[in-house]
Amino acid sequence: MKKMHRSFLLLLFLFIVSNHSFLYSQSNDKQEIKKETVKKTTKKTGKKTKNEEALELQLQEIEKEKAKIIEEKEAAEKARLAEIEKMQKEMAEMEFLLKQKETLEASMKQQEIQSGFVQSMFFTFQFGGGSMLSAGAGLSFFSNVVRPEVLAGYSPSGEYKSLSFAAKLNARILGIKITESSGFFATIGANFTFFSGNAKIAPSAFLAQEFDFKDVLFMSTFTFYFEENFYFIENKEGSVLFQLGIGIRMSIF
Repeated sequence: MKKMHRSFLLLLFLFIVSNHSFLYSQSNDKQEIKKETVKKTTKKTGKKTKNEEALELQLQEIEKEKAKIIEEKEAAEKARLAEIEKMQKEMAEMEFLLKQKETLEASMKQQEIQSGFVQSMFFTFQFGGGSMLSAGAGLSFFSNVVRPEVLAGYSPSGEYKSLSFAAKLNARILGIKITESSGFFATIGANFTFFSGNAKIAPSAFLAQEFDFKDVLFMSTFTFYFEENFYFIENKEGSVLFQLGIGIRMSIF
């Protein structure tokens, strides 16, 4: 009877222990399942820890600071380029004004020269009109209306061959403007020529047609002209000798 009682108690003890172990294992399994569920839920919902959120905020602040610095640098660069462009424009305007000033001063100087007593100095080269070839120089007065000049010439043959020296006075009586830089002029004048071949002085009157061109190369005025001379001398053909000449005149100021 006692043995049966002990066996019963032993079986009861084993039953209790096995049941407790089963319950404990089920509890652990539930906890693991709960942890996995929490992890999966956290992963799905995207929830972060406070440290992660703080780190993310710091990174966002750093990105904002970087963007702000880049924006400030770009603004400073734009301002610098705008300042350079402004300086370049100011320099270009100053250069333009300086050129205008120089042009105005040159024009005023030219006007002062033209308004003075002596207007210009010129050189003349002529073919015919007395001597076969002649060259000379002169001055222009009173707005280029009056021009005295002296010439030296040479004729290889004829009654008035050899060297000649002439004093000439020109006066413009008519002017027609063709363009801003050119014009036609009619001129009359007197000429006194000494011919060394026969040691005679031959006076003459002439009429000339002149074509002026301003600012040609280094010259202030370039003139091409025709000249009809009437010499008052005694010869076989009568007392008046007609001579036709053509020439150029170059004014240097």
